[in-house]
Amino acid sequence: MKKIVLVSVIFFGLAAVLKGQDTEYSPARTVCFAQRDTCSLYFDFYPSEGAPKATVMFVFGGGFVEGTRDNVNYKPWFKSLNGQGYSVVSIDYRLGLKGVSYGMNLKFIKALDNAITVAVEDLFSATSYLVHHASEFGIDPSRIVVSGSSAGAITSLQGEWEIANGTDLAKDLPEGFNYAGVMAFSGAVFSWHGKPAYKSEPCPQLLFHGTADKIVPYDKIKVLRICFGGSSTLARRLDREGRNYQMWRFEGNTHEIASSMMLNLDREIQFLERNVLAGERYLIDATVTDPSIVIPEWARKGADSLYD
Repeated sequence: MKKIVLVSVIFFGLAAVLKGQDTEYSPARTVCFAQRDTCSLYFDFYPSEGAPKATVMFVFGGGFVEGTRDNVNYKPWFKSLNGQGYSVVSIDYRLGLKGVSYGMNLKFIKALDNAITVAVEDLFSATSYLVHHASEFGIDPSRIVVSGSSAGAITSLQGEWEIANGTDLAKDLPEGFNYAGVMAFSGAVFSWHGKPAYKSEPCPQLLFHGTADKIVPYDKIKVLRICFGGSSTLARRLDREGRNYQMWRFEGNTHEIASSMMLNLDREIQFLERNVLAGERYLIDATVTDPSIVIPEWARKGADSLYD
């Protein structure tokens, strides 16, 4: 059985991308959206410049072990989206793998499943709060796009999978709600019942992934019926079922694509404008070879060793 390992996203490549930009961009409001037994959960609201076209709800990365909604490396991206007419909501969620030992065993797989489940629960709580208070924030609740990096991308994709499959978890959302789109940077979907499928039409999905990523699998990890399906597996399913999606495959790149939000800003805006707002089935499945993307040493070592 291959070893399933998720590690913290290190904000390596953004240092160069963000050089000279304002990383102290501040939210207009910070709101407590849920009280849990162990903590209070908050989100930060960054309003758009002018009337919002849509709202991007962001879920940070960190391997379900660490990370914060207000990490300074995200701020230039939030600011750029605001400048393009998109409000941003950056949320907290519980870190379900904190203190858990990684290993090739059922105990860890169950811990991973639980970590994803509680993160999705928190995403849905934040979403419900935002929908019920949409007028206070001046947003359209039918135009909420969920986005995430690494563990946050897993949470975003899993959340949409739960909605499209009508699971009990999705019943916590307002009746009839679905996201207007998903933007996932190195994400995957966990399933106990084989490769992920969609019983009903999912919202448009934008997938970014490095083809050499072994931290969150580019393709899949599958043992018997247990499957952790990465972006390539999801794209094949979406294509086969005639769904609305875009897939950008970064040839030879590893988990650094999890933090490529600024690098891919033009592609994100194109997806938001055409697939989400205009409702077009503007389908792209492209392989990108970009030698300017630096592969950090931690990612090279991870790609060589995580599945030993």
